[in-house]
Amino acid sequence: MTLFRTPAGGYGYRFWHRGTLAKREGYATKGQARGAEWARRVEVGAVGPRQAGGPPTITLADYVARWLEEIAPHVAPKTLLNYRERLTGHVLATLGALALGALTRARIRALLTEKARTQAKQSVRGIRAALSACLADAAEAGLIVANPCLGIGRGRRRRGETLTAIERYERVKPMSLEERDAFLAVARTTEPAWAVYFELLAKTGLRPGEGLGLRRADLNATEASLRIERAWVAGVLRPTKTHETRVIDVPRGLAAALYALPPCDKSGWLFFNAAGRPRDLSKAGKAFRRARTAATLEGFRLYDLRHTYASLRLAAGAPITYVAAQLGHRTPETTLRYYARWMPSKGRAWVEDEPNPPVVVPEPAPKSKRLRRVK
Repeated sequence: MTLFRTPAGGYGYRFWHRGTLAKREGYATKGQARGAEWARRVEVGAVGPRQAGGPPTITLADYVARWLEEIAPHVAPKTLLNYRERLTGHVLATLGALALGALTRARIRALLTEKARTQAKQSVRGIRAALSACLADAAEAGLIVANPCLGIGRGRRRRGETLTAIERYERVKPMSLEERDAFLAVARTTEPAWAVYFELLAKTGLRPGEGLGLRRADLNATEASLRIERAWVAGVLRPTKTHETRVIDVPRGLAAALYALPPCDKSGWLFFNAAGRPRDLSKAGKAFRRARTAATLEGFRLYDLRHTYASLRLAAGAPITYVAAQLGHRTPETTLRYYARWMPSKGRAWVEDEPNPPVVVPEPAPKSKRLRRVK
């Protein structure tokens, strides 16, 4: 359903039902147009459970169940899993029995405040984002007037701004070179089945799912390179995040270690389980946390190995275009947005490095005019 403004200054509505466009206009206010639209929907049977003359009384729990089924073919499996876990695990227990129209900003804000006492800041943001995505579709479908989540929990931001610089940097937490080498050394001892995989992420910047989606045919041991064209996410083989194939450089020692991995006769995966399928990303995360704890490096995530590669390469002076190509970013601007603070800055030294400083010739001082004495 869509409300629209007429050229005469009034309002109208339109919606599709069984292939037929229902459209009326000539109402003085939005409220009159919306009321007429609901009356027409009731007349043609285009609404679900409802109150007489009012919007549907479908509960949040019922709508979430239906919404998850509707979006399943259109979103990544990991995204669908995150939505389901955040909504069913954190939202529905408190707000699930309420009708969609009864969801107010005050109730949603109270829920997020309560979750902030036991959940990390990033988890609370994820809960709000999942609920907002769900209610945005409900508003677009005309089940509620507007999305009550808009503006809640975002703080004071300028229009059009998604994340502040501080929030963006908080998500990027790379290891130092010493911490990376210490972690990989411990992983070879405590998690030998995952050690080469961890080294791959830390020394090439691959996304975790891209590493698990590698086949032996993607490795060119002679040229020490890898072809990246797919990712293994939530048990589903998908294209890369940018839907593009890229070829990346690999340290020769790492290329030899990848080539020495036992082959999978069934399907040719580099990292496979007993069933001959790619390994589970959740198990990779658990193995990483065990190795991280053994190396006394708390606070890092598996994805931080990718951040570690990018920050170390930029700090060493690698061109940002090269690092962006290795990471699989569409443009270097994306790389710059997250990793600019690790790029070396010479400051005053750039001036001193001028090969042929221009010669500045001072202009002659203007001659002063003498006043002629008048006799």
